[in-house]
Order: sequence, then C-alpha cells, then structure tokens
Amino acid sequence: MSNTDNTNTATESPNAIHDVDFAHRVADIEDSVRTDIKNGDINFLGRTLHKYVYAQDNLTEMKRRSYDEVQAHDHRIEHIWQKLWDALSGDIEQDETWGMFMNEIPGMPDLRTKTYGGVVTLKFYFAGVEVSGGDNDDIESAILEQIAGDLQYGYEDETAEVDYEEE
Repeated sequence: MSNTDNTNTATESPNAIHDVDFAHRVADIEDSVRTDIKNGDINFLGRTLHKYVYAQDNLTEMKRRSYDEVQAHDHRIEHIWQKLWDALSGDIEQDETWGMFMNEIPGMPDLRTKTYGGVVTLKFYFAGVEVSGGDNDDIESAILEQIAGDLQYGYEDETAEVDYEEE
C-alpha cells in the first residue's frame, strides 16, 4: 500500500482518523464476516463486498468530518476547555486569566459562570382572611384571591427552600 493514497493506517499517517465509533463499526463488520465463514453462508462473498463498501463509505465520511475546521465552541474540544479551567483551579486570578483567553479566542465558552434552574419557595403568613364558606374544595383559591396583592417578592416573611439543578 502506498503512503500517497488516502488509505494509510494510523501508524503511517498523522492525518489518520481516531474515531471510536468507526472502530466499533469496523469491528462489527469483521465479526459478521467471521460468523458468515463459520456458518458456511452461501451469500458470504456478496455480503462481504457490501460490508466492505459500507466501511469505505463510513471511512470517507469520517475523513471529510475530520478536515472540518474546529471552532472554539466546537463540542469536539469542549473537554479541552474543561481541563484547562480545572488546571487553573485554585489560582486567585482564575477568572481574570480565563477572561483573557476569551478575549483572544472568539467563541471560547465562559466557564466562569454556571447556569441553574429551579424553584424558590417563599412563605407569606396571613391571618384574619375572610372567605365565603360554601365550597370547601376551593378554599385555597379563595384565600389566594383575597391576599394576592400582598404576595409580592420582597414582602415575604421567609424563604422556605431553594431547589436547583445545574443546566
């Protein structure tokens, strides 16, 4: 096999694709071929040729994707940014250093902040609220209607709990 064509192995070419999914697909094809041989399958040659063409198509696609330009926000290098951020951990100027990186590398993720979502439960105490006593099923709604104007953030009596998770 010539080193000038595009079928070099990983040891022969620095541009070889190191893709775990592709390696698994090739291993599955090899396993399928071994099974066909072991079972004495009559259609062995035709299916083997089909599997070879399929593997070549996958290789071509993987090569095409490997030459796509990598941007700073690309998921393929996300782990590198995380390792760099972790390496800066404990540095008193970690945020400032990261800010300098972000200024120089467009699209670099801002790992200085994290995004959270959740629920804050506030407690409002009330007394002396009069509602009609006709329907016991709707008392909560009736009470809320009566005190709705008093239920404003900043006027709560206490914060009961904060439930959150990182997004």
